[in-house]
Amino acid sequence: MNQVIFNSSQQNNHRPKHAQNWPLQNANPQIDIASKTDLKLLWNTDVLWLFDVENLVYSARGLGYEVCFDYIAQKIRDECREAWLNAFFSREQGRKDIDLSFDKWGYRAYPQEIKIAQTRTGSRKTNCNSDHQIMFHSAILVNQSPADIVTICSGDGQLVSDLAGFIKKNHPARVVVTLSLAGSTSRLIDSRTNPLIDHNIELGLDCLSRNH
Repeated sequence: MNQVIFNSSQQNNHRPKHAQNWPLQNANPQIDIASKTDLKLLWNTDVLWLFDVENLVYSARGLGYEVCFDYIAQKIRDECREAWLNAFFSREQGRKDIDLSFDKWGYRAYPQEIKIAQTRTGSRKTNCNSDHQIMFHSAILVNQSPADIVTICSGDGQLVSDLAGFIKKNHPARVVVTLSLAGSTSRLIDSRTNPLIDHNIELGLDCLSRNH
């Protein structure tokens, strides 16, 4: 598993590096990426945000981009009345700098350390997938949160469906929204066909920067 690099926009500017030339042309013309991340649906609402960081990072890289998590956080704060941002990811032992970056951007970080296991054939990385951690902590957060809306930021069909099912079963009045990238979103979480999902939002080019 490659080491995840969490990209940010300019330190003193909450807009992405390409913002002055926005909208940025899609690096993969076969995938139609939205020019803007449209959060109008969430205007002046209380929202619990659950970020599957690795899913977004690798989805963006597959299209030639990096995700600007700091700009996403700023955009969310500009739209929502109250927002609780939670970031789940796996990282190598000692990479506290990743935790600190998310803390600085306004997220609560939930890192899972990648461990090295020795086998007969050599060393092997374990704990590379944070899905179980996402499910465990998200269930607690959903139960404790006063938010009316839960936004699951992932295109992973099984993970999102399982989490949405938990939310609808235990909190049927909660609105479930997804945030994900075009070309990397499972059809299982299409709100037009999945009754567990109320709305889908696409992560747009305004929250991405070119992967050089």
